[in-house]
Amino acid sequence: MRQLAALMMAGLLVLAVQTPARAETVFTATEKNVEAMNHAGAMAASELYQVYGFFQSTLTYGGSFTADAWLATLTGTYGSKAVNLTFTGSSDAAGDAGSYTTMGVVGDDTWSGTGSWSYGVIDSATLGMLWNSQDDVSPVAGGPPHHKPDREITVPKEWHENPDGSRSDDGEYYHTIDGVRVGGPHRIHSHDEDEEIPGRSSRSYRVSMPDDYVSLRTSADFSAGSLGGEIAAGVPLPPTACAGATCLCIMGAWRRLSRRRGQVADAP
Repeated sequence: MRQLAALMMAGLLVLAVQTPARAETVFTATEKNVEAMNHAGAMAASELYQVYGFFQSTLTYGGSFTADAWLATLTGTYGSKAVNLTFTGSSDAAGDAGSYTTMGVVGDDTWSGTGSWSYGVIDSATLGMLWNSQDDVSPVAGGPPHHKPDREITVPKEWHENPDGSRSDDGEYYHTIDGVRVGGPHRIHSHDEDEEIPGRSSRSYRVSMPDDYVSLRTSADFSAGSLGGEIAAGVPLPPTACAGATCLCIMGAWRRLSRRRGQVADAP
């Protein structure tokens, strides 16, 4: 019995040594603004899919940022429509809360909107984020119906520091209209890590919204206060639990389906 107790105690000690406490998750005010800047672009791209349907497009996203403000543009072509959106954001000194506006056009449609975000410390190893964005899409006379493709995160998505210094989070968001939920919850995942580029302090960012077929990849140069990258929008993500010929068959079916849906969405 004493030997069993000794073995159990030794096992507990090994577990304690092999399971270190999660590292403290710390964001600077500038990093919080960069995260908000990236999320504004990803959320807008997901709205393109909701309003116009499936089109496999790669849009250019980038701009400039400081510790309490940022300016970004989303440009390119989605389907047959030219995209030109501008986002202007600002935050409090700590970067814990902020808001932004969206202005621009997609094809002949006028886009305008507002958004807000806030951060809160859940514990020393976890930083949470809330989000609310409301956009208004006004078509030209005789065009498609008026749209209000809003996005909202009501339960904080949680960032954690990884052992290698990168940071990851998972969360859920909803499609809403004037605060009323009309779709979701939908998945959202973010990841950022240091980039080893001589002569600059930079970090790479990813935001994935698989249910709305959006994948953002950007690089932030903190030395220059600039961000650049791209957003793959309207791209259905095929199932990953497959292999060989079966996987190729499934992926081909998804691509054919997306093309057909894109054609339907573009019809007058």
